[in-house]
Amino acid sequence: MAGTVAGAAGATTLLGSTGLAGLLGGVFVTATPVGWVIGSAAIFGAAGYGIAKMIRSGSEQDRRRKDFIGRQTERLMTLETGSPTVDERAELGQLIALTVAASVIEEDAVRRMVNLLNTGKLAVPLALDRVRRIALTHGLIESKS
Repeated sequence: MAGTVAGAAGATTLLGSTGLAGLLGGVFVTATPVGWVIGSAAIFGAAGYGIAKMIRSGSEQDRRRKDFIGRQTERLMTLETGSPTVDERAELGQLIALTVAASVIEEDAVRRMVNLLNTGKLAVPLALDRVRRIALTHGLIESKS
């Protein structure tokens, strides 16, 4: 009966087999070229949508991964440098005053250093180490060791 219905519809073979077309009951029988075009367009449209969705999802994951790495790097830098103690800030202030008074460091350089410290682009321990080395080099302080 299915073969008869398929034959009446104009699709009597499936992959060259009339028996296979009849066995499947007309569900998988071949259709007209218009049907193939519409079916192909639907399949390729769905595939294109899936690929576009996958690409967008991948780029979103890349952005999230980049943000996460940035946050973790920032946390790591904070942990490595640590927050400066009051003693470090006080020593830095005293050493700066000492080096400026001795005309070893110019006031413009001190202003630039203070700006870097205030914006967080220069860590207090690093600035303290640099000014301490300058003061040691010029004999303004003695080595602690």
